[in-house]
This record gives sequence, C-alpha cells and structure tokens, in this order.
Amino acid sequence: MIVKADLRDTRTGKCVQHTCKIEKEWEPGQFHQWTEGNYSCDCNRSLFMYGEEGELPCNNGKNVIVLDRLQVGDTVYGGADLEV
Repeated sequence: MIVKADLRDTRTGKCVQHTCKIEKEWEPGQFHQWTEGNYSCDCNRSLFMYGEEGELPCNNGKNVIVLDRLQVGDTVYGGADLEV
C-alpha cells in the first residue's frame, strides 16, 4: 500500500509530498504515527522535507512543519481528520 503525506513548512511555504510503501494493511496505530507519534514531530518531518542538513529540533507545541493531507491507498485524510 502506498502512503502519501503532504507536508508544508509554515516558515517558507515550501510543500513536499513524502511517499512511502508499507507492506501490511493500514492500521489505526499507523495513523497515530502521523498525527501524534514520531512522524508528528518537526524533527522527523524536517528530515522528510530537507534531509539531515535541514533537521529541526523536536517541538513541544505548535508544529513548524504541518501535515496538510494524508493519503493511504484511495483514502484521503485532511483538515479536521488530522487535527489532534
């Protein structure tokens, strides 16, 4: 299954789509990973956008890099779906 995450840097307006393939079926825990888990933090999202040279520190509040849209196969999440 293909997962596509649309990320936006609120400082610059730069947008990228991070794409990855997962081998197993999509589970609620994987959604949590993007909204509240490891992939919800600026340090990991910045790696997806800029690589190691642009890595941001972990945030404890509002994200600098926001998740605008998450597509899992044919299912699309956006807006209120992604708010925590």
